[in-house]
Amino acid sequence: MAIDTKTLFLAALASFGIGVGHAEADLIAHYTFDTDNAGTTPDEVGPNVATLGSQVQINTTVAGRIGGGALEMLGEPGSGNVGGPSSGAVTSNSFDWTNDARTLSFWWKIDPQASQANNGTYVSFGDNSGNGSRFDVKRLNSAALRVEVQGAGANSSPAIDDGEWHFIAVVVPNDAFFNDIQWFVDGAADISVDQNVVELVTGSGPLAFGDSISTDTTFPRVPNGFLDDVQLYDEALTTEQIAFLYANPGSVIPEPTSLALLGIGGLFVLHRRRS
Repeated sequence: MAIDTKTLFLAALASFGIGVGHAEADLIAHYTFDTDNAGTTPDEVGPNVATLGSQVQINTTVAGRIGGGALEMLGEPGSGNVGGPSSGAVTSNSFDWTNDARTLSFWWKIDPQASQANNGTYVSFGDNSGNGSRFDVKRLNSAALRVEVQGAGANSSPAIDDGEWHFIAVVVPNDAFFNDIQWFVDGAADISVDQNVVELVTGSGPLAFGDSISTDTTFPRVPNGFLDDVQLYDEALTTEQIAFLYANPGSVIPEPTSLALLGIGGLFVLHRRRS
């Protein structure tokens, strides 16, 4: 029996839970830090770039890098942030988060023998206009990682300054408070400490790597180590998706729409073979 093409297409859409005009969450920034193009490094998602500042560079020889390179951060106490993110790498585009869901993941390696800034920041976005506007993932003296928005934050429990590469993921659901944040270290869920019930909101601004968006000059903010394969999603990834990223360095989570289209393509191939 012949199958109507339109009917087949709509059935495929329904089987994957997709409706016409339904926007799917997806990967919105992906920096691999594999190349330096005249002082900029590209976003794999689109036409945007990050401009390399005075204390970061692309290193193509560091052991364990994902792909062709990693971002080397050359900060030390007493140096780094001088009133803005220009010491790190800063994206050419901005992001408007407010209190929407997001997932940030990256690979991180630090030299435990090197001097480290207490507020060394690996990834930062938002703006510095007031309380609840800037989102930083940084290092504390305890060697824990911390998500912080203008003084309020949540810490990871393990100290991971051991000189090895580690995979970090921070998952923020919609309308989240700090005690809703989920940490993942090397694919495993981590119980956060120092949790705070302050609502987590973020202002509009670019991404900064290896420095903070902050204009405060009180603290040096450039770490000493390596950052690689930063991915930013506009959804809260699942535990299974985080485990996939950890087990497959450099891979990304396919968009739901893309998976559906693959399935639709398979249905059309099957239909053609049976026609």
